[in-house]
Amino acid sequence: MATKNNYMNLPELAHVVKKMGVDKWSVSNYYFITNRAMGANRAFFRKTGIGADVWADKIGPDPYFSTYETAALRRSLNQAKKIADNVIQDFCDLSSLEAFYSPMFPSNNSSCSFPYTELMLRCTGEMELCQNFKLGHIKNKSVQDAWLGTNRARFIELFEKKKLFPACFRCCALNAKFLAQTEKVR
Repeated sequence: MATKNNYMNLPELAHVVKKMGVDKWSVSNYYFITNRAMGANRAFFRKTGIGADVWADKIGPDPYFSTYETAALRRSLNQAKKIADNVIQDFCDLSSLEAFYSPMFPSNNSSCSFPYTELMLRCTGEMELCQNFKLGHIKNKSVQDAWLGTNRARFIELFEKKKLFPACFRCCALNAKFLAQTEKVR
């Protein structure tokens, strides 16, 4: 994951990856959320009960990377890709780095398959979808019953209606698209 701690060191990481003979390597964008998106998420949670927990780094109102840092990240990613191109499996989308690291909300043209493909089983036994949305406890309900149950169906129905939730802001599962800086908060 590209962060403020490592974004300048991706070429060095690429050398290590290549030297180790790694078959596949990925570099993803950082998962963060702004104050504005957190406010929208709190309102959404009060209304729907979805979004109790956002696992992202809460960064305040500013972009995660400055314009200078985003340009440096782009250079670092390009260098890393040249060094270890044969092992790059998945790589940050270089075409939208500036928008991704801005406080702009993603477009409804963004997509996510997570609610359709993933169920998390926590060490506590809780089964969850995104954003701490509980489907039940493994002691009281089978995984199949949780997956096919009314809680997940309600989540999916709202997800398909809204397209994105505020906590989806920069989720690592989101294929984020950006259209215009004037898009409204959901």
